[in-house]
Amino acid sequence: MLFLAIDPSFHLMRYVECEKFDDAVREAGLPDLIDHATFGDHLGIVVADFGMFDDPDKQDYFSVEGNLYAGNALVYAVNDAGETVDIPNLDLTPTFLHGREEVESMIKQGLVDRPEMTVNGELVWAWPDKSPFDEPKTKERP
Repeated sequence: MLFLAIDPSFHLMRYVECEKFDDAVREAGLPDLIDHATFGDHLGIVVADFGMFDDPDKQDYFSVEGNLYAGNALVYAVNDAGETVDIPNLDLTPTFLHGREEVESMIKQGLVDRPEMTVNGELVWAWPDKSPFDEPKTKERP
């Protein structure tokens, strides 16, 4: 199956072919704890679960259509039934960013939305604040 791996530290996007989804996640350099989100029509993205809470001065980011993502990512496609399928050739142009200053500059220019978390309409977190949760210890995939 064909996936798209994004590595902002090297400003790199590359297609990877793996039999299993977990193998593609590993190939993209993601940790054990991951989070899924929608990334467009029939597209999903996987990122490190707590990547936005890492030290913003040392983190690499990328943005697509105003959304900010922290660290490496894997983009995948799904069909109408929700089954993972080969990713199509995407016209994707991420903006690669390193550290707090570059991200803040993009936010001030209105090019990137500041990531926020709300619960019942109440703001509980905004980037680059520390996590409002007790974070589990993460480890790299074997």
